[in-house]
Amino acid sequence: MSEYTKLTNDEIYTIRIVAKVISSISIFCTVCMFILYCLMKELKHIAFEFVLYLCSAVFLYNISTYIPFDYDKSIENNNFWCAVQSYMISTFHTSSLIWCAIVGFTAYISVTKPELLEIKEKMLRTISIMIGFVLPIILSFMYLIK
Repeated sequence: MSEYTKLTNDEIYTIRIVAKVISSISIFCTVCMFILYCLMKELKHIAFEFVLYLCSAVFLYNISTYIPFDYDKSIENNNFWCAVQSYMISTFHTSSLIWCAIVGFTAYISVTKPELLEIKEKMLRTISIMIGFVLPIILSFMYLIK
Protein backbone atom coordinates (compact mmCIF):
# COMPACT_ATOMS: atom_id res chain seq x y z
CA MET A 1 0.00 0.00 0.00
CA SER A 2 1.39 3.38 -1.00
CA GLU A 3 1.52 6.08 1.65
CA TYR A 4 0.29 8.68 -0.88
CA THR A 5 -2.77 6.84 -2.18
CA LYS A 6 -5.00 3.97 -1.20
CA LEU A 7 -3.75 1.97 -4.16
CA THR A 8 -1.52 -1.04 -3.74
CA ASN A 9 1.94 -1.07 -5.29
CA ASP A 10 0.74 -3.55 -7.92
CA GLU A 11 -2.08 -1.21 -8.93
CA ILE A 12 0.33 1.72 -9.17
CA TYR A 13 2.69 -0.39 -11.29
CA THR A 14 -0.20 -1.35 -13.61
CA ILE A 15 -1.24 2.28 -14.01
CA ARG A 16 2.35 3.22 -14.89
CA ILE A 17 2.60 0.45 -17.49
CA VAL A 18 -0.69 1.52 -19.10
CA ALA A 19 0.47 5.16 -19.14
CA LYS A 20 3.75 4.16 -20.80
CA VAL A 21 1.97 2.08 -23.45
CA ILE A 22 -0.44 4.91 -24.27
CA SER A 23 2.43 7.42 -24.35
CA SER A 24 4.37 5.12 -26.68
CA ILE A 25 1.46 5.04 -29.12
CA SER A 26 1.21 8.83 -29.00
CA ILE A 27 4.96 9.23 -29.53
CA PHE A 28 4.83 6.86 -32.52
CA CYS A 29 1.96 8.83 -34.09
CA THR A 30 3.77 12.11 -33.51
CA VAL A 31 6.91 10.80 -35.18
CA CYS A 32 4.76 9.67 -38.15
CA MET A 33 3.39 13.23 -38.42
CA PHE A 34 6.92 14.66 -38.53
CA ILE A 35 7.96 12.17 -41.20
CA LEU A 36 4.90 12.98 -43.32
CA TYR A 37 5.60 16.69 -43.01
CA CYS A 38 9.18 16.20 -44.17
CA LEU A 39 8.26 13.92 -47.08
CA MET A 40 5.23 15.70 -48.52
CA LYS A 41 5.90 19.16 -49.94
CA GLU A 42 2.20 20.05 -50.25
CA LEU A 43 1.96 20.02 -46.45
CA LYS A 44 4.40 22.92 -46.08
CA HIS A 45 1.77 25.44 -45.02
CA ILE A 46 1.60 27.52 -41.85
CA ALA A 47 -1.59 25.81 -40.65
CA PHE A 48 0.01 22.38 -40.80
CA GLU A 49 3.18 23.81 -39.26
CA PHE A 50 1.09 24.81 -36.25
CA VAL A 51 -0.25 21.25 -36.05
CA LEU A 52 3.37 20.10 -35.90
CA TYR A 53 4.03 22.50 -33.04
CA LEU A 54 1.04 20.95 -31.27
CA CYS A 55 2.53 17.51 -31.94
CA SER A 56 5.85 18.71 -30.50
CA ALA A 57 4.17 19.77 -27.27
CA VAL A 58 2.30 16.47 -27.02
CA PHE A 59 5.51 14.56 -27.79
CA LEU A 60 7.41 16.28 -24.99
CA TYR A 61 4.46 15.79 -22.63
CA ASN A 62 4.52 12.06 -23.34
CA ILE A 63 8.28 11.87 -22.85
CA SER A 64 7.69 12.88 -19.23
CA THR A 65 6.11 9.45 -18.68
CA TYR A 66 9.52 7.86 -19.04
CA ILE A 67 11.26 9.91 -16.36
CA PRO A 68 12.56 7.49 -13.71
CA PHE A 69 10.49 8.62 -10.77
CA ASP A 70 9.58 6.32 -7.92
CA TYR A 71 7.49 6.84 -4.78
CA ASP A 72 10.20 5.30 -2.61
CA LYS A 73 11.56 8.06 -0.35
CA SER A 74 14.79 6.18 0.25
CA ILE A 75 15.94 6.77 -3.33
CA GLU A 76 18.39 9.65 -3.56
CA ASN A 77 17.55 12.45 -6.05
CA ASN A 78 13.91 11.34 -6.03
CA ASN A 79 12.76 14.91 -5.38
CA PHE A 80 14.74 16.15 -8.37
CA TRP A 81 13.13 13.68 -10.79
CA CYS A 82 9.71 14.37 -9.30
CA ALA A 83 10.22 18.11 -9.87
CA VAL A 84 11.43 17.58 -13.45
CA GLN A 85 8.47 15.35 -14.24
CA SER A 86 5.93 17.73 -12.74
CA TYR A 87 7.50 20.71 -14.53
CA MET A 88 7.42 18.90 -17.88
CA ILE A 89 3.83 17.78 -17.39
CA SER A 90 2.71 21.27 -16.39
CA THR A 91 4.59 23.04 -19.18
CA PHE A 92 3.77 20.80 -22.10
CA HIS A 93 0.18 20.08 -21.10
CA THR A 94 -0.47 23.82 -20.96
CA SER A 95 1.43 24.24 -24.22
CA SER A 96 -0.65 21.59 -25.99
CA LEU A 97 -3.88 23.25 -24.84
CA ILE A 98 -2.68 26.62 -26.12
CA TRP A 99 -1.58 25.09 -29.43
CA CYS A 100 -5.04 23.56 -29.85
CA ALA A 101 -6.50 27.06 -29.55
CA ILE A 102 -3.93 28.44 -32.01
CA VAL A 103 -4.69 25.68 -34.53
CA GLY A 104 -8.41 26.39 -34.19
CA PHE A 105 -7.84 30.12 -34.68
CA THR A 106 -5.66 29.42 -37.73
CA ALA A 107 -8.34 27.17 -39.20
CA TYR A 108 -10.90 29.94 -38.68
CA ILE A 109 -8.66 32.55 -40.31
CA SER A 110 -7.80 30.26 -43.23
CA VAL A 111 -11.52 29.86 -43.99
CA THR A 112 -12.69 33.42 -43.43
CA LYS A 113 -9.62 35.45 -44.51
CA PRO A 114 -7.10 33.21 -46.32
CA GLU A 115 -5.18 36.17 -47.74
CA LEU A 116 -4.37 37.30 -44.18
CA LEU A 117 -2.37 34.11 -43.56
CA GLU A 118 -0.18 34.79 -46.55
CA ILE A 119 0.38 38.46 -45.76
CA LYS A 120 1.02 38.13 -42.01
CA GLU A 121 2.58 34.64 -42.00
CA LYS A 122 5.90 35.58 -40.39
CA MET A 123 4.29 37.72 -37.68
CA LEU A 124 1.63 35.08 -36.97
CA ARG A 125 4.31 32.39 -36.66
CA THR A 126 6.41 34.47 -34.24
CA ILE A 127 3.49 35.45 -32.02
CA SER A 128 2.14 31.89 -32.00
CA ILE A 129 5.48 30.41 -30.97
CA MET A 130 5.78 32.96 -28.18
CA ILE A 131 2.27 32.21 -26.92
CA GLY A 132 2.45 28.45 -27.52
CA PHE A 133 5.86 27.67 -26.03
CA VAL A 134 7.28 30.63 -24.11
CA LEU A 135 4.13 31.47 -22.15
CA PRO A 136 3.73 27.92 -20.74
CA ILE A 137 7.40 27.88 -19.73
CA ILE A 138 6.93 31.13 -17.80
CA LEU A 139 3.65 29.95 -16.27
CA SER A 140 5.21 26.65 -15.16
CA PHE A 141 8.01 28.47 -13.35
CA MET A 142 5.33 29.98 -11.13
CA TYR A 143 4.83 26.51 -9.60
CA LEU A 144 8.48 26.48 -8.53
CA ILE A 145 8.24 29.76 -6.63
CA LYS A 146 7.67 29.05 -2.97
